[in-house]
Amino acid sequence: MEVKWEGSGLDEVGKWDGKTVVKINKKFNRPAEVDMLIGDPTKANAKEYLPKPALPNNRDIITINKKEMM
Repeated sequence: MEVKWEGSGLDEVGKWDGKTVVKINKKFNRPAEVDMLIGDPTKANAKEYLPKPALPNNRDIITINKKEMM
C-alpha cells in the first residue's frame, strides 16, 4: 500500500487508490517548533524537585559490567 501525499502544511492529505485515507485534523494539530517556551520553575524549586535521570550514567554501567565479569 503506497500512500500518495498531496498539498502541504495543514492542507496535506494522503491518498490511496484516489481516496483520501489520511487527513490532518486542525483541532489536534500543534506546531513541532515553538519560538518561545514559557515556564516558571518556582513551584518545582520551592519543593526542591530535581528530575532524576531515566538511565544510569555510563560510568555506572561500566562498573556493573566489570563486576559481572569477575
